[in-house]
Amino acid sequence: MQISFMIVIACHIPFIFFSGKEGLCIIVDELDRKSISSALWHKLQANQTFAEETANEVPPNPDLPVPGNERGQTFNEIVEEEGAKPGVDPRSSAVKQSKIATQMMSTVQTNRLAYKDMKTLYYVLCVLFFYGVQIGMAIIITDIAVVFDFASAIAITCLAFLFPGMFYKLAWKKYGQSKPRNSCDHAWAVAFLIIGVCNFCLGMYSSVNGVIETASKSVDPE
Repeated sequence: MQISFMIVIACHIPFIFFSGKEGLCIIVDELDRKSISSALWHKLQANQTFAEETANEVPPNPDLPVPGNERGQTFNEIVEEEGAKPGVDPRSSAVKQSKIATQMMSTVQTNRLAYKDMKTLYYVLCVLFFYGVQIGMAIIITDIAVVFDFASAIAITCLAFLFPGMFYKLAWKKYGQSKPRNSCDHAWAVAFLIIGVCNFCLGMYSSVNGVIETASKSVDPE
């Protein structure tokens, strides 16, 4: 009977496994090589405002292949190639080729291509770790409500409080320095962050407490 349930679990996990594995690989590769940051940099070159703000900058990782480039060239390789041509601005030409390579791709496609050539060791470790965690949790957790409790404590808190407050502060730091400071908006952003942290702590405490109570009841039914 246990073997049968193991087979059922192994067959159902892939629906969540593949999307979760991709997300984990993207996070790890971003920390290692700044792949998503570089992919978005190339994609946003089509935006005139962003292109003007980054006129003298290079991608976060110019040694990564430009997403959509048929020859798989990196930004530095394009600059070096264009620099050999007389009368050509190497960087401007490289940015132009970047726009052409990414303009036919959606942002999602660009992001997915970013981590495809990540380090094999990191990829294997991420896949095995993520699969092991899912298998272990599927065996240990007896009530699906526990999963939803943790998911709601994290997702709802982030979407309703933490992300709005954090993004406002980051946006003001980058784009709002030339405008008059609105104390009320800043106060609301701080309040959202404080409420979000408190809500997250309470939600996680409630979820963990529920897991402990469920485990204690299963060990000692009386």
